[in-house]
Amino acid sequence: MQAGQYNLTKVIVLTESFLFVVALIWGYYIKINPLALISFNLNDILLALAACLLLITTNFISIRYLSKYIKFFKIIKKSFIKLSTAFQNISWYQAIMIGIFSGAAEEIFFRGVMQQQFGIIFASLVFGLFHVSDKKTVNYGIYTMLAGFYLGGLYLLTGNLLVPLLVHIINNILAIPYMKHYNK
Repeated sequence: MQAGQYNLTKVIVLTESFLFVVALIWGYYIKINPLALISFNLNDILLALAACLLLITTNFISIRYLSKYIKFFKIIKKSFIKLSTAFQNISWYQAIMIGIFSGAAEEIFFRGVMQQQFGIIFASLVFGLFHVSDKKTVNYGIYTMLAGFYLGGLYLLTGNLLVPLLVHIINNILAIPYMKHYNK
């Protein structure tokens, strides 16, 4: 494992852990326990797998094909390529760690607390902003905001935070190896 990749993983895990703690503290003060919104049942797990397949397929089509014809997706592809260089030497273990920590913390924060208090529109907008690092990634932020609506809608549909949480985790875990492959 290269030191730079180890540090990247460490920064992501620490940042997402902080977000998780903030969500729990915030939830405590507004009397929302986001962990109580998670229930394990087979139907919701299967729905999450199907919903994840739809999200992954949408991401693939957007990057691979729509980016050839639509400027919005062309800009997102540039952000994707830039981001993919950071993950070039990430191991499967690191991808799993990053996927679990980022997916779980962000869903507990954005859907489990923020959406509960302010609604899907505000939570999705802030989720999109959370993924903007500079003006070159604004389109990626808009795309992520739409994903936030999708994840928030899954939560509203099922009433189970496990569904968007699993979709987010699996999407993130699989995105990193795809980025590595794509960037070669």
